[in-house]
Amino acid sequence: MESRKQPTQRNYICCQCSTEYPAKKFTEKSQRYCTSVCRKKAHRARQPSKKVENRFAKLAKNTFWRWVIRECREAGTVQVLTGHTSATLLVLHSLSGAMYKCYGWSSDQKTNLFNICHIQPRKGGNGYLGLLHPANLFIGCSQMNRGQSNKPVPTDAGLRIATSTLKRKWAVEQGDTNAAIAEKIRAFLNKALDDYLDQASSIDLDKRHTLARRIYNRQQKGTAIRNLDRQWTLSELESRDIEVEVLEHMDAHQRGKTTPNKFQPEVYARAILCIYADELERVANTATGRHQGHCQVMLRLVRVLGMYLAQTEDFIQRQHGSFLKPVNATWTPLQYFCPRNPWKPSARMVDSDRQGLVKLITEAAFNALQGLNIPVEMLDAKLVKRMHLQTLVPVVEIPEQWSWEACGSNWEGYTANLYRSFESTWQALMDVGICTADEIAAARTGVLESLHTAIGHGRQQYKNQPCFKRWYRNKYYSDWGFKGYPAYLEFPPVAAEQSPLAA
Repeated sequence: MESRKQPTQRNYICCQCSTEYPAKKFTEKSQRYCTSVCRKKAHRARQPSKKVENRFAKLAKNTFWRWVIRECREAGTVQVLTGHTSATLLVLHSLSGAMYKCYGWSSDQKTNLFNICHIQPRKGGNGYLGLLHPANLFIGCSQMNRGQSNKPVPTDAGLRIATSTLKRKWAVEQGDTNAAIAEKIRAFLNKALDDYLDQASSIDLDKRHTLARRIYNRQQKGTAIRNLDRQWTLSELESRDIEVEVLEHMDAHQRGKTTPNKFQPEVYARAILCIYADELERVANTATGRHQGHCQVMLRLVRVLGMYLAQTEDFIQRQHGSFLKPVNATWTPLQYFCPRNPWKPSARMVDSDRQGLVKLITEAAFNALQGLNIPVEMLDAKLVKRMHLQTLVPVVEIPEQWSWEACGSNWEGYTANLYRSFESTWQALMDVGICTADEIAAARTGVLESLHTAIGHGRQQYKNQPCFKRWYRNKYYSDWGFKGYPAYLEFPPVAAEQSPLAA
């Protein structure tokens, strides 16, 4: 009787768990799994999750991604997204959101005071395209951005790609739909986009598609208070043929209202210097060389100028308040010196000179972000010549119980919180040479003395309260029931901590 040939015994390594296992059948290297469990795990890992797929389905209807698609359409290629990772896509999303939170949109004029500006121009005339990347973008004044247009920028600033390296497979035509461009973006970014979709907090529909779905759902469910004149399909409501204002009125009609609700932000448009301060700090952290140096210099000048403007504003509409935020204190550290007539300057002359300085620094901040050359020494000299130091010591206010308890109900935490709110101002003044580290060290001692003075006034006010004044049996008592001062009106230790700026 002939013996059958035994199959060859093989040992393979599982692609999923890296465990060695025996097998009698030859298997491709990429398909070797020890068990069906490992095979299913690997299959699920290769397939995009439902969460990613659901979010990608809304990509072309999202406000941020519609802007990205529009930028790709204007550039004519999705390769303007070169160099992106999931982290940089999240930063780009955050930058777009920050621009909307500047509240520069005018519903009446249909214009925005601020734009997301390219450093290297989106359509350069020298054979290059500026990338749609956080390292090549900043929030700036729309008027100055239009003036800059597609003018050339030094090559050491921003990011760009040569048009000679563009591939036809990534080209975008003007007639391509948003969905088609979104698919091309996904193919180009690959895993970076899937990771972004998985990490992003949410992908919401824009205003048009949100209203369209709301109107359509009420119509289909019959929950509208008042019905529309006819039945609408979802595609009709989402089409660009219907203006958003019309959708708003249709939504109001279904809810039984005569006029739609209009969003009115309870804040004013952000001051341009506040925006530039944030952008200069962000760009300085990512730029290199000359571009980084110019942004760092302008950041120091913008902070000092913003500090002066903040102390001249009232508390009702304090646009530059982020530059000067003393805690439990009042402070006017700077005074303006008009060099045109220093002995007896008129108010008109001072206002004119001050407006000229603000305009000069604002334009220079934009140019620094844009990567252009700026006269650093001249700008520094002009600012320092006009900004004179008035005092480094804030006037500390009387401590209150809530602020004392918020700092841990101890003087160490309270004084540390005071110093922390002053350090950024002291540092900004020292950076431009208006004060020295020794003067700041003396100012810290002055802060503690001011606190002692404030506590003295507080103790006097506390003891003079009517509850401690009383006539009893024809005798006047000025401290009736007085059992001592509360802890937040006890004097702190005399010694102040040494300033880290003086170290």
